[in-house]
Amino acid sequence: MRKGFEEKMSTNPLVSVIIPCFNYSRFLEEAVESVLAQSYENIECLIVDDGSTDDTKIVSKRLVDKDTRVKYFYQVNRGLPAARNMGFLESQGKYIQFLDADDLLHPKKIAVQVRLLEDDPKIDVSYTDYLFFASDLNSTQNRSMGLGLSEKPLDDFLFKWERELSIPIHTALFKRSLIEIKVGPFNESLRAKEDWVFWVELAVSGSTFHYLDKQYSYYRKHAQNQTADVKEMCIYFMKAVYAISSSLAPDLQEQFIDESLLHVETAYLGVSHQASLFFDLGDGFNETNRISEILRPERAKESKVCFILNKDLHTKKFRFDPAEGWLCKVWINEIVIESAMGKKEILSKTFITANSCLEKEGYYLFLTTDPQFIIDFPGNIKQVNISFRLEVINHRQIEAEILKSCSNCSNKQGFKISKVTKRFKKIFKKVLKSSLW
Repeated sequence: MRKGFEEKMSTNPLVSVIIPCFNYSRFLEEAVESVLAQSYENIECLIVDDGSTDDTKIVSKRLVDKDTRVKYFYQVNRGLPAARNMGFLESQGKYIQFLDADDLLHPKKIAVQVRLLEDDPKIDVSYTDYLFFASDLNSTQNRSMGLGLSEKPLDDFLFKWERELSIPIHTALFKRSLIEIKVGPFNESLRAKEDWVFWVELAVSGSTFHYLDKQYSYYRKHAQNQTADVKEMCIYFMKAVYAISSSLAPDLQEQFIDESLLHVETAYLGVSHQASLFFDLGDGFNETNRISEILRPERAKESKVCFILNKDLHTKKFRFDPAEGWLCKVWINEIVIESAMGKKEILSKTFITANSCLEKEGYYLFLTTDPQFIIDFPGNIKQVNISFRLEVINHRQIEAEILKSCSNCSNKQGFKISKVTKRFKKIFKKVLKSSLW
């Protein structure tokens, strides 16, 4: 009898599902039910009440009475990371599943991931695709960011997080030993962004990740998680940057801080810039004949600007400044000229010149914080519509782009390019600091 029990445990190891809850009693039962509905039965479900003032304790007791696999723990309010850490200390499972009290799991999730981890010991973390939902699973929406990791997962977590990459913690199933030996507990000094720090620590430790292309996780969108104070989130992002940077090598640390400051400006501080159009009516470009639009320099986002003149003007040429004060690369998708009579003309890109250092594969790379496009168009203009994509970049990306375009350059030539780009490093940091602080 004992032997049979041991064999069952080896093929179906215990999975600990840790659910922190702070005043989310209205969602808690649904989250726990998604755990109890798993096709994989060898589960313990640990509810950690983080000092809730609603009826979380009452709901939890009802769930404990319903199924012996559910356990309830209470702590004075210390935040989500501390609640997860307490749950982990009380857990017994070989595998760990974190689940916030307002999110849900697909019934097959744990069974499929346990089998993956059991079959391939080289995998440390299995994570799945996910869907957003509102009131119920009949209102699901596809995720808005990528999930795929490259051969350099650390770079992905450092430089793509919140920009191109987002992996909710409950999509993953973790080996217990990974947390005990390699990573350690969640950072309790952070009340937010602790997930990001945790993912980075996993990558720094050399953990291996496996992406399961199944929509086995559900992320709830509701008022409480959509209207968080932007200033507070910005502060926690910066605290997370500090925590992460302390574990990085000096060269990687500097690049990481540069990239993170740039993300803070564009994502949290709502920094805007002016896109301007200057008209040469025969006396050159001047402030009198200028129209400006306010835009946000979000990464690789398409922008459309419409410059409407007060009257039909006969121009010699015009100048488009897409982003004053930023180092950037720009894709010009289309420029459409409209006359007072309503006639529209799409300009050929052969009429465009720029003060960029490199034009390649449809984009212009600028080594100046005053990028300019000159468009030759002698004729009557009433309206100019420009669609373009702008990506704010830093000196390292500029250097990488230049070196990539000169694959046949000698080491000496590469050194000269590096020296040139360093001149713009101070300018770039000055732009960041003046806007940020």
